[in-house]
Amino acid sequence: MIKKSFVMITRIKYLVGNAIILFILLFSGTAQCQNSPELMHFKFNVNNSGTTPNEANPATRAGVLNPLLASFTIGGTGQFGTGLVGSGGGGSINPQWLRNHTGSWTISFWINASNFSPNYFFSNTTGNGGFRCFFTNSTL
Repeated sequence: MIKKSFVMITRIKYLVGNAIILFILLFSGTAQCQNSPELMHFKFNVNNSGTTPNEANPATRAGVLNPLLASFTIGGTGQFGTGLVGSGGGGSINPQWLRNHTGSWTISFWINASNFSPNYFFSNTTGNGGFRCFFTNSTL
């Protein structure tokens, strides 16, 4: 009887311990995410007279309609619907971001590189708090 209850108590401690660890991991991850505002979220799936909507959280986003400058258009096939299309020339998107965010941040994007082989991806700071992302390939 004593041995069985010891085993049962040990199993309960093990389960409770794992539940506490899982609880801590879930809530510490949630707390970290809340400290980072969502500044920009461009889906490039709506062509609105040369602009693309910023679909980030309205309380923290950097702008509402962001101009597509130079040779970019909306069309083709993106990951979900249409996407941003370049013509081989230089182009940019004005994110209307004041570049006053001093903490760490993340950028992610999806590129449909199925029709050609890319040479490299490269990004750097511009010296004024901004950033640039470059994509070139050998077949353009």
